[in-house]
Amino acid sequence: MNDIKISVIIPSYNAEKYIARCIDSVLNTGYDNLEIICINDGSKDGTLAVLRDYEKKYDSIKVIDIPNGGVSRARNLGIEKISGDFVTFIDADDWIHPQFFSILLDAQQKYDSDISIGNYTKIKEYYIDKEFTINESDIKFFEGDSFLEYGIYEGSSCMRLYRASLIKNIRFYTDIKYGEDTLFNLSLYANNIDIKATVTNCIVYYYYMTPGSSTSKLELDKYIHTFKKYRDIVEEENDPRKAKIYLSKSIPDCLSCSLRVKYSDNKKTANKELNKVLFDSLKLAKKYKCFPFSKYMYFQVFAKFPFVYRWFRIMNDPTIREWEKLENKKYKQNKNKKA
Repeated sequence: MNDIKISVIIPSYNAEKYIARCIDSVLNTGYDNLEIICINDGSKDGTLAVLRDYEKKYDSIKVIDIPNGGVSRARNLGIEKISGDFVTFIDADDWIHPQFFSILLDAQQKYDSDISIGNYTKIKEYYIDKEFTINESDIKFFEGDSFLEYGIYEGSSCMRLYRASLIKNIRFYTDIKYGEDTLFNLSLYANNIDIKATVTNCIVYYYYMTPGSSTSKLELDKYIHTFKKYRDIVEEENDPRKAKIYLSKSIPDCLSCSLRVKYSDNKKTANKELNKVLFDSLKLAKKYKCFPFSKYMYFQVFAKFPFVYRWFRIMNDPTIREWEKLENKKYKQNKNKKA
């Protein structure tokens, strides 16, 4: 299987403390036919020096030094440089299981899939799971519409092997700060409707929880900006099939985001902007006939009457009440601090 060349793209920004662990985890897989493309994204610490040391020691490692432009721009540059048959992305502070390539390639070979996807875990200290043995029943296969139906596009672009020929013309959007990976995966599907994917639950990727990091700190305006991006893509593409793909993701997410508005510091502006992009998206959904009439009407009712949507969500997921209590508590605490 070593005749399959794999390109590994590792963007690095101020990762001096972690980058060696990340690269070592790739080298320790024992897979020889690799090119490891490390992009130093304008680091201000000693990251570049560490990368240069590895570049001198290993012929498979190539270092590219660029001014800071963000992880998406760095990944895009990496895509431009690849020569492998398959591609994977690894964040500089994370690491992979020693069987990362063998597990994902075994699954890929079984169905000749275009994307082979493993599982991940969030972790606060270095750890590696035991050795895995894969049975046929552990591998699930998805093709075409099931990629959208079962949400195979959701989540990180890490822990995946992509067929290089399919992503060479796909790029990460550099003008959004939330959901870049999901939008990348959706774009891949939108441009390759017969895409095939294999999925296994083996934990092959370790997502390091950097001290102080928390997705709950993400500002509401970043969500809204991403929803606007989906809307703009649909308008630019002017393609009914692609419109369904993008709006099937963005409209439900936009509705879900409406639950967050009352905990925003600027409720009035946030609510106005969110409603604007939501109703714009619904107009596009109607134009391109993205949904059955009944589903479209559900979305319309939920958009016009947010309290109906809230109770619908609570009935389907009672834990939302607990989430609301926590968010309300944090909102009051932040308000008291500013007073």
